[in-house]
Order: sequence, then C-alpha cells, then structure tokens
Amino acid sequence: MTTFTAKGPKDAAATEYEAKPFNFYVFPPPNVRRDIVLSASSTHFLKGNNMDFQQWISKGVPFVDREKEVGPPRASHGCHRGRAHVPGGV
Repeated sequence: MTTFTAKGPKDAAATEYEAKPFNFYVFPPPNVRRDIVLSASSTHFLKGNNMDFQQWISKGVPFVDREKEVGPPRASHGCHRGRAHVPGGV
C-alpha cells in the first residue's frame, strides 16, 4: 500500500506528492485449508531480496480471497506443474 501526500501550501494546487510505501506480509489464516506451493527459482529470488520467511509465516496478516474462503478445499497430491508439493508445508 502507498499513501500520497500533496506537497506545498494547502491552498495551492498540488504539483508534487510525497509517496510513502508500506509492505505487508499476508498469509492464509489457520482455519483455511490451503496449500502453499513455491518454485525453487521463486524461493531463491525472494531470499536473495531479503524475504523473511519466518516473519511471513508467523506474523503475516491473515488473508485469503473470498472465492477461496468459501470454496471447497483443494485435494492435491504429488506434483503440481512440475513443482514438488508438500501438503500443508512451505
């Protein structure tokens, strides 16, 4: 999320804005059964860009889109599109 604040006098038309970005880790809540699948290349990219997986899992904001929240749990086993799948794991 990013907030934008107009710079300059309040009575003048803003021509410049100050942007302040905020980052949030989101992670499915424990009451929603969803598998998390990561490709090896994605994991290397995230780790190489300082992704804190412990923070993501333990302190992520509980979030799941409405479709997945109300839909039936997926039953998947084995591999998914050539990627290893660990049920309930990261």
